[in-house]
This record gives sequence, C-alpha cells and structure tokens, in this order.
Amino acid sequence: MPEISLDKNYLDKIKKTKTESKATDENQKTEEIIKTLISTAKVDLPQILIDSDVQHQLSHLVEQVQQAGITVEQYLANQKTNIKDYQENLKKKIIEEWTINLAIQKISVDQKIEVTPEEIKAITDKNPALLQNINMVNYLLIQQKVFEFLKK
Repeated sequence: MPEISLDKNYLDKIKKTKTESKATDENQKTEEIIKTLISTAKVDLPQILIDSDVQHQLSHLVEQVQQAGITVEQYLANQKTNIKDYQENLKKKIIEEWTINLAIQKISVDQKIEVTPEEIKAITDKNPALLQNINMVNYLLIQQKVFEFLKK
C-alpha cells in the first residue's frame, strides 16, 4: 500500500477552509475540505499502479461506448478532447482519488475512527445485498465518519 503523509497542520488548514468558506451546500463544503486535504497530502504512488488504473478506466470507457453504439473517437469528439488529454485527465483524477482514499485511511487510524459491527449490521439489515461487500460498507462508513470529524 502506498504511503501518505499529511501536513502536520492539515487540521488547522481544514478549519481555515471551513471558516473562509462561502459554501452553503453540504456537498460544496465537503468538496472544499477534499481540496484542502489533497493540497496538504504527500503521496508517492508507483507509476505502475497509476498506469494500471488508467488502463482499467480506458477499458471501461471502451465497453461503455461500444454499448452506446459509438466509437471512442466519437465519444472524445463529443467531449471536445483527444485521447492524450483524456488520459492525462484520467491520471490526475486517479492520483486525486488515491490521495483522498489514503488520507481518509490515515486520518481514521490517527484519530481512532472506527466502525462498529452494529453500525454495519444496521446498514446491511436495510439492504441485505450489501452483505456481498462488507469491506465497501466498512470503508463508506469510515469515510462518512472521517468527513463528519473534519467538518466539526
């Protein structure tokens, strides 16, 4: 697993972001916190990991456009981009996603944020299909708790 380090003052920077925020919507507030989190994080991702994720996303794109009955070139033209720029944007997005996920994991460990079996059960009781992916349920609950912690 790649290592991440957060600026020692990341909590102060997030607090400043919240104080200076003009956002009224919860999603906007969360986005601002995420941007601050990304800017205070240092992560060293192996190039092979990034390349693998880009390749996976490109394969997924090919499947989607084929199902839609168009070519990748047509899709990219509709998006007003080309394959090179699309790949660069994908790479940037993948690095940000890894950074966010690793930061959430680090904060949950550092702040001792945990999910109880009762919390998982409450979710899976409402939606038994989620029992197929308990790890995802656990991660989403931790993510929710970390963002609640950061918003305080």
